[in-house]
Formats: sequence, structure tokens, C-alpha cells
Amino acid sequence: MAAEHLAPPRLPSSETLEAWDALEPVERTLLIPLLTRVWGQRWLWNVGPADASAQQVIAQLSPDVSRWLPDPVTLGCILGRTRQLVSEAQAHFERYPRGWGVNLGAGLSDYFQWLDNGVNHWLDIDRERVMQLRSQCLSRRPRARGVSLDMNEDNWWSRVSSCLPSRRQPLFVMLEGVLLYLRPAQVNQVLATLGEHATAGTRVVFDVIPRWLVGWRVRMPLPTQEEPVFQWGLGSRQELEAVHPRLHVQSMTPLPAASVACPWLMGNPWPSLSPYAVVRMTVS
Repeated sequence: MAAEHLAPPRLPSSETLEAWDALEPVERTLLIPLLTRVWGQRWLWNVGPADASAQQVIAQLSPDVSRWLPDPVTLGCILGRTRQLVSEAQAHFERYPRGWGVNLGAGLSDYFQWLDNGVNHWLDIDRERVMQLRSQCLSRRPRARGVSLDMNEDNWWSRVSSCLPSRRQPLFVMLEGVLLYLRPAQVNQVLATLGEHATAGTRVVFDVIPRWLVGWRVRMPLPTQEEPVFQWGLGSRQELEAVHPRLHVQSMTPLPAASVACPWLMGNPWPSLSPYAVVRMTVS
């Protein structure tokens, strides 16, 4: 939507590769959605808008990266997650055209390329190492800003709040592929902070897996010394409702694997046959 604002892609540089080498294994999972969206666009029809920014990022990293193929389940789930997140954000900005979006744990994803309506604003937030790589790989957009912070730090929300206008409309907050890698206490802390401080009407959208997938090792685009594992999974939607009295589950949408029968889930409190879903919560 706002691709005309992008500068021509930079050539690969030693600084970019050094910034990539500095990332921890969990941080390197940021490449998985980019590569999935690139391959999805190559293989499939009607998967959503092309991810021009992902192409730009991958062109600046090792050629070995672009040869990584996602498995079919990963492909379907991430493409479905992308469509759902974009749809949720578009619905929010239709109601609040001049509103603000916040992507916590943004990695190298550029959602504002699809969501820029000409008057809204966007914050991409991640750890310092990731944001350094992001500045090397992605061009800046008008009304979009990058912020370096770690959600494990005390009072991390005050850093976010300082970037927002004093008279706040409800926010759109997304966490794509973030909470799955946090310990349960950390997940509760992040969600409780949003419940405590976000403006009433704020929409919080994130992906979840069932608890039985905790401990599952994540296949990476490039070899690392340590494979990341999923650390948090959900037993029931009631667990989310209990995090903070201002947070309320509005929807829990299964992603494409729902079409595949999973007999080992029979009798499980997980609300669908899909091992993956997108949750939308609102702040009252």
C-alpha cells in the first residue's frame, strides 16, 4: 500500500552479516515467517499480498537462507496467521483510521507495508540486536518507528508509552510468534502489563499452541548450536481470561491445520482439532 516510499534495496554488507551472526537462536526464528511468505507467494495462489519487504531482507542475507523450505504444516499455519493478523489490524484501523499499531517482537516483518492508510502510525519493537539488523535490512517508512527494548525488563511498557500521543485512542497490539518462546510467567507478565496499561478498547492479537506442544524443537533456516523450543502453550481460553480483569478473549481462530484430523487430540480441552490458533483479546 505504501511501497512507493521504500528506498531501493541496499547491497549486502559486512555489517548486516555481523548483525545476523550476533543473534541468539530464538531471535533467528524471525526468518521463518519471512521465508514462508516468500515461498507461499511462489507456490500458491490467493495467499494474500506479496511480501516485498521479506524479499528485500532475504536478498541481503546469506544465499543459503533463501534455499530453506518450510514444511507444509508450517507453510499453512504461518500464511494463515499472516492473513488473520492483517485482517484484524485492518478492522481496527477502519474504526480508528488515525490510530497506532504496536508490533511487539516484530523481528524483520514489515506489516505496515500492508496497513499504512496514509494517516495511521506504527511501532516495531524488538530487542536491540534485532533492531540493529532491522535498520540494516529495511528502509524506514513515514509514520513508522522502531524501538529497541526487552519485554523481560521492568517497566518496559513505559518505553512504549513514551512513543505514543498523550491523548490515546485504542491501540492495535500484535505479537507474532513471540509468546510461544517465553516461559509461562513471562507470558503472564506481558499480557498483564497490557491489561494494566493499554487504553480501553485496545485489541491484542497473538498466536497460541496447545500445552502438549511445549518442548517441541523448531527447525531453523540455518543451523544453530541450540535449537529453540516452544516454552508456553495453552490449556484453555479460561487461562487467558484469568490473567487480568481488563483482558477478555473475543475470538480464538484455528489456523489451516484444522482441516487435518488429529486423533491424539480427542478429549483434549484444546478448543479445536488445529494445533495452532490466533487469539484476539480486548482491553475493557
